[in-house]
This record gives sequence, C-alpha cells and structure tokens, in this order.
Amino acid sequence: PFARDLGAFMARLHKLSVDEALAVGVPAVDSYQRVLGARDLVTPVLASRLDARALARVEAWWVAFAADHRMQACGLAVCHHDLWHDNVLRSESGRLSGVLDLAHVEVTDPAHDFSAPRYFGGLFMDELVASYRSAGGQFGAGDEYRAERFHEAREFGGLAWAIEHDDAPEVDDAIEKIRRGPILTDR
Repeated sequence: PFARDLGAFMARLHKLSVDEALAVGVPAVDSYQRVLGARDLVTPVLASRLDARALARVEAWWVAFAADHRMQACGLAVCHHDLWHDNVLRSESGRLSGVLDLAHVEVTDPAHDFSAPRYFGGLFMDELVASYRSAGGQFGAGDEYRAERFHEAREFGGLAWAIEHDDAPEVDDAIEKIRRGPILTDR
C-alpha cells in the first residue's frame, strides 16, 4: 500500500502546473547539470578516500555520464527532489501518511523523483511505477533510464552537500554509500 500511495502522490505532484509553480517562486533546476556541477567539488575528496581502482571506476562513470545524450529531460514537472526514508511517513497500517522536507521542491526532470525511492527495492519500485501510471503519470523507458542514472549519481549530491557544509560525519557517510553503491559494486 505504501508504494502505491507514494506513486499516486508523485503523479499528483507531477501534474501540478509548472507555470504556476514558477510564478510563485518554485525554482527551475536542471537536475542533470546539477549532478555534473558536483563533479569538481567531490572529485578531490574521492581521490583522497578511494583506492586507485575505485577512483578509476568513478572517473569512468563521470566521463560516461557527462557524455550521455539520453540524460536530457523530455519534460518538466514540479518535483519533491528527495522522496526517501527520512522524508516520507508511513502509518502503522502501512499507508503513506505524510511527506516532509518540501523546502527543496523544484521544477525539474520528473525522472529525478524516481531515483531516491529505488532504495526501497525493486518490488517497491514496480508497485510505485504501476501506481504512478494508474494515477495518470507518464513513465516510459527514457524516464526509467534517467531515473536509474540519477540513482547512480545520488550520493555524489550528498557528498557535495556535506563538503559545502563542512560536515565530516556526513562526508564519511556519503563516501561509504558511494563505496556500497551501484557504481562500485557489481550488482
């Protein structure tokens, strides 16, 4: 039920008027360019914390990501930007009961909103996408592709935030997530 509720919520959010959101000050953000922009900030930290083999894999990933013409969004939507464990509330009955941290709502590629929920697992994502589509959301193969790539890049954003805020424990946490993440593991 939680996956279905979240998918329906995302479909409603993504259907909000982009023009009205922009008119009231919701920022427009190019999620792909934001990820690319984190590269220069995170690379020196990664170079000091990863072994040569891991760093080479990350650098190869960055090169491929930067050259990936499939990452250009086909449309824009009002997006939450961070739909994962800390920002979604579940009732005792397993239903979605709230969404937190709306401070970072933005107009961007809706595929970006599908990156964080991937932490809940494949079956969860199948239910979420089915519910999203059932509620009128459009999610095709290109969206699936971009969502997966945004998921691969997700922890670079966390690392960039930790570096910018001089938060050493968060830097350590982000490095560990990158080590265990899809770029450096053979899943």
